[in-house]
Amino acid sequence: PVSDGSATPTTTSTTTTLPPTLTAPVVLYYTIGSTDDVRPLQRELAADPTLTELIAQLTMPLPDVAALGLRSSVRPNLIESVTVDRGTATVALAPAELDRVSDTTLRRALSQLVLTLTSFRTPDQGAIGTVRFETDGEGFAVDVPAFGGQSDPGEPLAFTDFASLIA
Repeated sequence: PVSDGSATPTTTSTTTTLPPTLTAPVVLYYTIGSTDDVRPLQRELAADPTLTELIAQLTMPLPDVAALGLRSSVRPNLIESVTVDRGTATVALAPAELDRVSDTTLRRALSQLVLTLTSFRTPDQGAIGTVRFETDGEGFAVDVPAFGGQSDPGEPLAFTDFASLIA
């Protein structure tokens, strides 16, 4: 090879690799149309989703939920808080919102909550085995399909208590 003395330009390239976004599959339960039946829907949420993020998926479902013929009966202001202790989630219901929700909507919302929460594993406390409801610090009775009537106020409820609603 003959060189004319000129320098050959060199090029360098850099590749930036972003770390993969870690997600976790969660199962949410939505009502089918205007029935009491529910259907599970798996979602990918950010890794180690919190209970707040889980509840937000129920209170403000993504548009594709409706496109699938599903809806949520869990109203945005229905839940004041959710705490987990020793595998039991305690859902504090807002008294003012309870006055605004029909019995049918409330029954559907509470079944969605029990099925969804008992299908969830918290990042810090493990799986939720039962769910109890309260309002103003007092236990709240719930219509339970497996009982054929109402629970005792504040009674811990399990997935199997509502499993008959899954279509």
